[in-house]
Amino acid sequence: MKKYLALLIFGFCLNAYAEQKATVFVGESNFSIDGSSETFSKESLLQELKKRSLDSVILAVDVCAGPVQVADAYVVLQQLNIMDVELKGVGELKSGGCGNV
Repeated sequence: MKKYLALLIFGFCLNAYAEQKATVFVGESNFSIDGSSETFSKESLLQELKKRSLDSVILAVDVCAGPVQVADAYVVLQQLNIMDVELKGVGELKSGGCGNV
């Protein structure tokens, strides 16, 4: 799982445009931006994204992310008035791999 995540994050880094487009990874219990190892809560994600001038966002949603986590990401983007959102599912579902299930 970690190998796939590392490859996925690397791919997102290549696709992100500097200060215009970012990839927000929606994990099982937190968020990260553009493949960074730093994780964010809903509130800290909002503060971090406010620092950037973003036109669009790719939401990369992990298979283990619950609906509340995805909704929180959309609420943050709405507060920033980011309307161009691309949704992508990421990860591989394996038996016992998710803590929320």
